Amino acid sequence: MQFLYRIMLKRRIKRPPRRIRLMAAFLFALIIFIFTLSHMPSVSPRYYFTLGDKFTFLTPSGFTLGQLYDFSSIDASSELKEFILPLPDSRRIIFKYPQVVAFGNPLNLGGEILQSVDFTVKDPPSHGLVQIWSLNTSLDKFLELSKDSSSIDYLSFDSKKNEKDHIPYTVWEYTFNGQGKIIRAMEAFFDDNPYMFRISIYAEDSAFNEDLRKIFEDMLNSVTVK
Repeated sequence: MQFLYRIMLKRRIKRPPRRIRLMAAFLFALIIFIFTLSHMPSVSPRYYFTLGDKFTFLTPSGFTLGQLYDFSSIDASSELKEFILPLPDSRRIIFKYPQVVAFGNPLNLGGEILQSVDFTVKDPPSHGLVQIWSLNTSLDKFLELSKDSSSIDYLSFDSKKNEKDHIPYTVWEYTFNGQGKIIRAMEAFFDDNPYMFRISIYAEDSAFNEDLRKIFEDMLNSVTVK
């Protein structure tokens, strides 16, 4: 059984400059994890997240879905269902889930962000997100603009480029002050022009350990883009 939701992107008559919209959208995605902490029900130990037979990664153990969906309790079953979201170019996001999960309407973040789902990992405690963006500029220019326009006071910042299965991606690792706490962030940006796939994890620096780094790296190593 499949659930199909259609997302309609509305065109605004008057839009602020693209530089401002990009910066605002990028900062919004970060802020929701710094200032919005919640207890969400656990869904399943591990999931495969697939974008229409093109973009797939394995979620970490202790993965809990968050803001994109509403949950309610239904009869548990080991049978997996598929949640399907269409993209403008006829590709699809396919997310497999057990019957214990029920979905509500997805959020329309608008603008450049086509899809966004946040998650938590119980141990070590961390928050993360997976996003699909549609960019009208190169990924390098987008990241440069985002960093230069950010109001974040970086305590440390490291950027590396890599490639997986001929798909280039950039990894950021940085620390910054957030509500009196030092936050460590690890983010990966996959370049599938005109789309960008973003995987991010945030945690208090005091709670950061090599287990969290391994969770992030395992997620990146599981990514496939066909």
